[in-house]
Amino acid sequence: MTDTETPPSTHTQPKPQTLSVLEPYGGDPYENACEWAKEALKRLVSQHIPPSPDHFTLFYHYVCGRSPEIKQSIDHFNEHHITLTVEQCSVLYQRYFGSDPEHRAFNEANQSINTELRKLMEALERASERSELFGESLDSSFKRLGLPISADELRDMVSQLARDSRDMAQENNQLKEQLSDSLTEVNDLKQNLEKVQKETMIDPLTQVGNRKYFAHEIERTMHEAKELHTSLILLMIDIDFFKKFNDNHGHQAGDQVLRLVGRTLRDNVKGRDIVARYGGEEFAILLVETRLQDAIKVADNLRISVGSKQIIKRPSNISLGSITLSVGITEYALGEDISEFIERADRALYAAKSNGRNRSEVETTNTPMALTKP
Repeated sequence: MTDTETPPSTHTQPKPQTLSVLEPYGGDPYENACEWAKEALKRLVSQHIPPSPDHFTLFYHYVCGRSPEIKQSIDHFNEHHITLTVEQCSVLYQRYFGSDPEHRAFNEANQSINTELRKLMEALERASERSELFGESLDSSFKRLGLPISADELRDMVSQLARDSRDMAQENNQLKEQLSDSLTEVNDLKQNLEKVQKETMIDPLTQVGNRKYFAHEIERTMHEAKELHTSLILLMIDIDFFKKFNDNHGHQAGDQVLRLVGRTLRDNVKGRDIVARYGGEEFAILLVETRLQDAIKVADNLRISVGSKQIIKRPSNISLGSITLSVGITEYALGEDISEFIERADRALYAAKSNGRNRSEVETTNTPMALTKP
């Protein structure tokens, strides 16, 4: 939310439950997914864009509202009456999907695992053939023992069995080494995937969770609150007059402000609580097992902590003043869905902005009430 615009439609229309740009389609309700798929295909055909998997993926995310960034990019073309070309679609797809490190890591891991499995299958096949040959050699030797044989023949048979036993032991050792190497490789891949997954959940600028992380955690904590009958509070936080600050002092100073807010939020919540950058200058905090009155205190402490800090422009050391936060607070109501939960916190945030900023307001299931003043 910017500081000069009228309340966006998200304050009156429920947000889609799926929040991550790269969340797979599989989590969408069947009826919704069908309607979005039809609409995506319709838009592709109307704009004479081939419905390839990449183009369909882009427009599916556009029509379902999963990604504000994709919607903004495509709407830019529509608003300026610019015909969206195949080349531009490819650029947009690469921007939002093609360079995703998590997808790359999974693809690379999949290829590596397939390679290791192929090596193992080959090793097992060799071991199986060797075992079959060794069994045939044993059967032949036992049959010969039942017949009259000379000392030389017996000596040759024992020597052959010894050679076969050594070959079998060698094959088993090689298989054991192959299994050990494959296990090491798979463990390394597992650790690498865990690292990449963790990195893709972090906003690189503010070092708090990103929108994808928030989407995962709000679903998890709502389920936990429902199952364990515990409280869950959502704070939606917006930096006051951030657009004006950016315009006056530049994006580098704006990034400094975002880092400051991210660090302050991260440093002032307890271990199990969730901090994420919701988008732009807006942040979200999930307070687990926290009473509403305690959440109000947390919100005010965060506002005071951020407001007490001076923004210093480097390297000139010129003070750019301080910034303030507006906070919307709501408590999870049993039975509501994610969009309703976020919507109520969003309404409280908009009320805080409308009533003067640098304040916190709460939205209950009934009527929002003002809590604090600057």
